Amino acid sequence: IPFKKSETVKVTTLDSYNYTGYNLLVMDTQGYELQVLQGAKETLKSIDYIITEANLDEIFSGCAKLTQLVEFLEHHGFTLINFTQNEFLWGEAFFIRKDLAIQHYRDKLINNAFTHAPENIPA
Repeated sequence: IPFKKSETVKVTTLDSYNYTGYNLLVMDTQGYELQVLQGAKETLKSIDYIITEANLDEIFSGCAKLTQLVEFLEHHGFTLINFTQNEFLWGEAFFIRKDLAIQHYRDKLINNAFTHAPENIPA
């Protein structure tokens, strides 16, 4: 996406705010998502869920692609659960902390097994 002008802005990291008590991170930073995450390594330790815009291709100059976000977040204990692509080359990605994902799917499998178990199985 070409821009007609640029503007310099001061940025700071999420870690510099010392956020605590939050477990959800929502981002839409126009291709700057990886840099935000790199400045949030400590903050990520208390985060369970991440919803972020993600690009499949380099929409903005130097922007991170979905594969780079997945690689970074996998290294920090998250897994990609869902990606919903729009008609363009980006969409919304939903990440969850791996241990929560395992617990969720384990509970779902157990519940499903008991819900659909034949009634005539001897105890």
